[in-house]
Amino acid sequence: QKRNEAEFPPIIDLYVEVENAAGEKVVLSWGEIYYPVHRHEIIIATRVRRIVPSKTKELWPMPVNSKLVVAADLFTERNIENPVKITVKSNTVNYKIDRQIPEMYSKKVDFMIKDKLARTISVVETDWTPLTYGHVFYGRGMGIHGTTPFTGVLFREVALPIYPVSQKNLRTGLIITAGLDGYRGVYSYSEVFNRNDQAELMLSPRTDVVKEGAFMLFPSMDFFRAGFAK
Repeated sequence: QKRNEAEFPPIIDLYVEVENAAGEKVVLSWGEIYYPVHRHEIIIATRVRRIVPSKTKELWPMPVNSKLVVAADLFTERNIENPVKITVKSNTVNYKIDRQIPEMYSKKVDFMIKDKLARTISVVETDWTPLTYGHVFYGRGMGIHGTTPFTGVLFREVALPIYPVSQKNLRTGLIITAGLDGYRGVYSYSEVFNRNDQAELMLSPRTDVVKEGAFMLFPSMDFFRAGFAK
């Protein structure tokens, strides 16, 4: 029952809202639940085993309620107690679909806050730290795409000044990305800005590729590169 299925059939712009008995809500992207490299690390925990530090022997208080656990989060704002409701939602931002663009090339990336332009970038700035990730690239439709390394900068390094960390953002923030052809994906804010596993979303500049680019998103945290976008 995807709300925008007629316009955009792929499921990668879905997200999941989890609510607990106290009315607290958090969001998870469809991709971080179903496409991660490290699977089964988002759970509703019903039991817990005590871990006793070998030196201090300190006995930490044991939880008594069930809890949503998102293992990749650095700050555990999404680990809410006693979840009682799960709702799958469709992205509500509409983008025009155009699959006939002869040369899908954009020299810039616009960063929006809702419908307002916050920043535009057209080059990689010198103070951003370049990184290279070696990855096996799998797609859902055509299988393995090769093992070519991806070079770029951390998306969070570019975007953090625009989308600052707050409890609200860590719990319910969403990042929606879209290409010129209307292909889009949804990431939760914590999925991008709040990781403890160094599996990052990369913004890869490709100024030498005149028909596809000049920027590409590479989600290293995903097994299937469904969030791979230009």
